[in-house]
Amino acid sequence: MDLRAESIRLRELSTLPPTPEARTEVMQALHSKFEGIQAVAAEVLGAWGDAPSKSVLRDWFLDTTARPYGWAIRSVGVRELARLATAEDTDWVLGLYFGASDGLMQHELLRLASALPAVPAKERVVAKARDSNPRVRHSAMKILVWSSWGEPKELLRPFARDADPAIRSLLVAWGAA
Repeated sequence: MDLRAESIRLRELSTLPPTPEARTEVMQALHSKFEGIQAVAAEVLGAWGDAPSKSVLRDWFLDTTARPYGWAIRSVGVRELARLATAEDTDWVLGLYFGASDGLMQHELLRLASALPAVPAKERVVAKARDSNPRVRHSAMKILVWSSWGEPKELLRPFARDADPAIRSLLVAWGAA
């Protein structure tokens, strides 16, 4: 298999409207043994951006979370899903983000969580920033820093008196205390 030629062919598909044949080709590429080909296929789905493409991209991304060393390919999925994020994605994205037991996985998901639209995500994240668990509060505050929902210092200022000294220290570093 000529990987370069395959990548070029897939990239060409991203410039055309999706057809059943093109979808089949992209689906096969998405399950290639070569992560580079998978990455290009994910980019094609992101470029198409329609509901069926987004659904396939989301399912594929969720499958990649089981890969122990899949951070590189997951970053492509996060990037493409972040570009397509809508209010309807809030529940599953924040559920995945706050449900991640692995700090590295949660960090990978930060870009996706912070790409959500402010309504309804901001309200949910601010509520998490008041959670009794310091880890949850810290995770929520990272989304507030990365998001485009307002000036991070202003978003974080209400939490300047957090009970956890480590979080207060981070708020000082972020300029919010």
